Amino acid sequence: MKIAVKRLIRDEKGRTMILALILLVVGGLIITPLLAYMSTGLIAGEVYERSTAELYAADAGVEDALWQLKQTDPDIPTTPGQSLNYTLNSAVNNKTIEVTIDMISGTSGGGLYKITSTATSAGGSNTTIESYVQTFPLFWDHAITSTGDITLQPNSVVYGDVMGDITVDKGTVYGDTSDPYSSDEWPFSEDFRAFYFQPPVSNATLPYENCGGKDTLDVSVNSTIGPGFHEGNFYIENSGTAGVTATLTGTVYIKGDAAQLFIGAEVQDFYLDLNYQTIYVEGCDYDLDSSQYALTIGGKCHIIGSGAIIAEGNIYAQPNMEAATEDDFVFLMSLFGGVLLQPNGTLYGTVAAQDVYLGPGNILSHTDAPTDPETGEQVLSFPMDAVEAAVKILTWDINPQ
Repeated sequence: MKIAVKRLIRDEKGRTMILALILLVVGGLIITPLLAYMSTGLIAGEVYERSTAELYAADAGVEDALWQLKQTDPDIPTTPGQSLNYTLNSAVNNKTIEVTIDMISGTSGGGLYKITSTATSAGGSNTTIESYVQTFPLFWDHAITSTGDITLQPNSVVYGDVMGDITVDKGTVYGDTSDPYSSDEWPFSEDFRAFYFQPPVSNATLPYENCGGKDTLDVSVNSTIGPGFHEGNFYIENSGTAGVTATLTGTVYIKGDAAQLFIGAEVQDFYLDLNYQTIYVEGCDYDLDSSQYALTIGGKCHIIGSGAIIAEGNIYAQPNMEAATEDDFVFLMSLFGGVLLQPNGTLYGTVAAQDVYLGPGNILSHTDAPTDPETGEQVLSFPMDAVEAAVKILTWDINPQ
């Protein structure tokens, strides 16, 4: 055994040395480019991290500009060619963010804007995002806002801007006219139902008596109305002395996909003070030509004060407006149907619907929605998040430097 081992050692002849030298040469050849590659990777990682931080910061500038447009900031350009330049007060990712809002076309009610947001690092590199966006007006920026047809009967008068397709033009418009509101930006009923049908409305049923097979709330007995709901057809009438006043003290919500609400359609006259509250009706037909109405306001109802009257279906409004003043603001809206408006006297406020019909000799005068004198915020009970100054992003391009 010893002799065999010695023979193996004696016959090795330096083979291990040769392998070691080969590995040493190969290692020497690859170590330099490997270290260079690692260095490049570290530099690229730093550049990528910086670019990503700049991109997020520039995107924050675009988001801030969109917020400004949605809030209808008074500094936002309202005439094509005007610009607004500003720097974000708080840095994002330690970057300086410069924002420019250019108005390309449109009016104060809505238009095409170009947003340019540049985020600059301390070393001088920067990333710019350019975005073109389309804004749509608040529903109450116009006297009439429609996605469809507007019919103006003989001697009817509209004081204020009109947004829609006037297919029958026998009246007079004292204001600007523009194309219909985009149906793609029209709100959904789910937004409104979720907003209005919640406590305390959903926890209280409206008081009523069954009069001749009709569920009726008698304003001669109930001088305040709401908050609360009723499921199915409902009537608000005055069976007592003419001229009593009923005041909304919360949202009046009528449930049911085939429900109808009738206000002041018969019996005695009465005053309905909207008191900045809302009447909301879910159902009924959406075709104005069908003469089926989710909400009917008759001539026995004298509307006073400011508030919102909204139905998902058609609205037939023939209220007595003789006691209304220019300080009042009535927001009359049909989400998916039309509004047939024939007021006795001038209706101060605005109408929003798929189709709008203004009767012969009737007057609609746009007034400003009521706001809090201290904060400037609107005070109506209305889901502003669902509709306020809708903004649609058309393009979004990155330009790193």
